[in-house]
Amino acid sequence: ELQVQAGAPVAAVGRLDSHAMFVAGVPFVVGITYVLASRAYSLPTTLLFAATLGVALITVVTALVSFDYYASWHIQEQYASKRFRAAHLVFRGAEVGGRIMVLV
Repeated sequence: ELQVQAGAPVAAVGRLDSHAMFVAGVPFVVGITYVLASRAYSLPTTLLFAATLGVALITVVTALVSFDYYASWHIQEQYASKRFRAAHLVFRGAEVGGRIMVLV
């Protein structure tokens, strides 16, 4: 797997492959959405585009959550306070939720 820093443990930093999947997947989601909404297609074609869009959304959301999880884990490791960890968990959850809402 690709990592942000060579030799760093996977859990210590956000994974580059997750970030790359997110960056590459968002334009694909936008493009498929545009194609699907731009004109009328036959039912099988519409279902195919909708299924492709669904899989692409799942891939993008999975990449986003994975990257956020590893980045969050690394930040939490830097600060040992339970109060900080709780506040950080709430913040990251809200951030991920906001990003998912933007995609949907």
